[in-house]
Amino acid sequence: MCEKVVNSGQFLPIYWRKVINNPKKHQKSSSFGSNNRNQGSGYDDIFNLAFSHHKENNLDKAEELYTTCLEMNPKDPLILHNLGVIFLQTGRFDNAIQKFYEAIKYKPKYVDALCNLGIALKHSGKLEEAVKIYNEALAIETNSPEIYSNLGILQQELNHLAEAQTSLKKAVSLDPKRADFWSNLAILNYRLGEVETALAEFTEALKLDPDNPNLLSNFGSILVELGKSQEALAPLNRSLNLKDNSTEVLYNLGKANYNLAQLDKSINYYKSAIAFDPDFSKAHHNLAHALLANGNLGDGWKEYSWRWAAKGLSEKLNRFNQPLWKGENISTKKILVWSEQGIGDEILFSSLIPNLKELAAHCILEANPRLVPLFNRSFPGVKVVEFNRDQDDPTNYSDFDFHIPTGDLPKLLTQKMGTIKTANNYLVADSDKKAAYRKRYETKDKYLVGLSWASSAPKGIPLSSFSPIFKLPNITLVNLQYGEHNDEIRSCKNNYGIDVISDPEVDPLTSMDDHAAQVAAMDAVISIQNTTIYVSGGLGIKTFAILPPVPDWRWLGKTDESPWHNSVSLYHRTSKDSNLIDKVMQSVALDLENFLNTK
Repeated sequence: MCEKVVNSGQFLPIYWRKVINNPKKHQKSSSFGSNNRNQGSGYDDIFNLAFSHHKENNLDKAEELYTTCLEMNPKDPLILHNLGVIFLQTGRFDNAIQKFYEAIKYKPKYVDALCNLGIALKHSGKLEEAVKIYNEALAIETNSPEIYSNLGILQQELNHLAEAQTSLKKAVSLDPKRADFWSNLAILNYRLGEVETALAEFTEALKLDPDNPNLLSNFGSILVELGKSQEALAPLNRSLNLKDNSTEVLYNLGKANYNLAQLDKSINYYKSAIAFDPDFSKAHHNLAHALLANGNLGDGWKEYSWRWAAKGLSEKLNRFNQPLWKGENISTKKILVWSEQGIGDEILFSSLIPNLKELAAHCILEANPRLVPLFNRSFPGVKVVEFNRDQDDPTNYSDFDFHIPTGDLPKLLTQKMGTIKTANNYLVADSDKKAAYRKRYETKDKYLVGLSWASSAPKGIPLSSFSPIFKLPNITLVNLQYGEHNDEIRSCKNNYGIDVISDPEVDPLTSMDDHAAQVAAMDAVISIQNTTIYVSGGLGIKTFAILPPVPDWRWLGKTDESPWHNSVSLYHRTSKDSNLIDKVMQSVALDLENFLNTK
């Protein structure tokens, strides 16, 4: 979740223990250092002046005066410590580490120096060493909530999550009135999947510090991640009012409004976040989705190129020695289209291969092994090579002039051809398998209707939602869903008196060729948004697609018909409400009945 949304916790700043020790304390500790007693009031006067400048944030002058003191007494741990603090404040972490270690040398149980050494080590990326130092500090001061909190954050960053949880809980128990401690624990518990606990802890933090913009931002961010975008708007907007240039808050408001189908607002928030941080790759990537979902294809496909940086995969663009295709004439050239998407999107983008064939002398298509038989049959004249994500060198094929990742095809083909022609049925199933499946399922005078329904929220719906379909006459229902769903199918049989045929020989997770043949045997398909839609649409099978309430960029602003297929009709669910799902399914049932009456 570290995408400029919620970090690993608030690592306490360098003043958390009043680390610039005051002059009176220095005078009481004047026995440190061999020459300190002989310096007289002049030494203390210089220190007092240095302390005053340090307190006023005049760091250059404070450093100069501390250095003068150090020349007079090079073993004074307090001066060494405060110089270390200045180095820490000004980003000179190696110098800070050196001074803190020197201070500890002359005062071994100097807890302030130990704690600030831990901070300097953290900033230098030396997390394991910082953990060791904090444990040394806890051995001296056993009940410091601040030390436990910083230790917990270090442990979290090292992925020692159980230890981090113990440390952060200890910090809260020692000082339950600190909002930042509650927030740090909430962030960790969310990461551990203890969602309700995390929400309760954020609520507690906000009771203690209701106007903390970072708290409000993190709370809103987690609500968005949990699919509670409407609830997230209030804390996010409150945070924005308190801190109006926060890229994180603008980004999360963009996500929340996208989830609520407020695409214009989403686009504006993403653009505002990018205005403050032009290299905010995840904002660019999400902006692409919002623009495409809103039908702005020109700008949307341009922004879609940010997906590489957003996913930390920019180096993949350099995986070949040959140049990336940027629209050059390829009428006498060979071009490789390489795999980068999930299997569903590979199928979707493969609809553009016939367009690319018109431009190139030769086309090579890299594909998931499960898709190779289907693509070989579907794209004659295209060389299909197998791609394996689990191998360091996923393809050994090198005989080509240009290459292009699958997801860049829409942008480049639109630039070259002006418009993209969608093939009616660009996938070709195995005809023998298709005939065998149809014979296996077919019932006299009944149409075969394939169903797919199960997925994670918000896409998935219960099989019982298809009850309006169950009432239609002259249909045989076939399960196109991957995974085991016998209990749900049995329940619908008991409640609605219907049979749904499941074929154990067909598993989309092992053979997409078998799955495509099974889908091709159908007269119609009803499915939530998943790979089944892309397969049935690619085969030209009449498909009724039940879309989730959250917009999806793949439909490119279309509301009724798929922009990729001529046989796919879209049905948008406007909420998760079961009554509204039933209305959508009633509409699907009516349209399916009308369609079957025309066959």
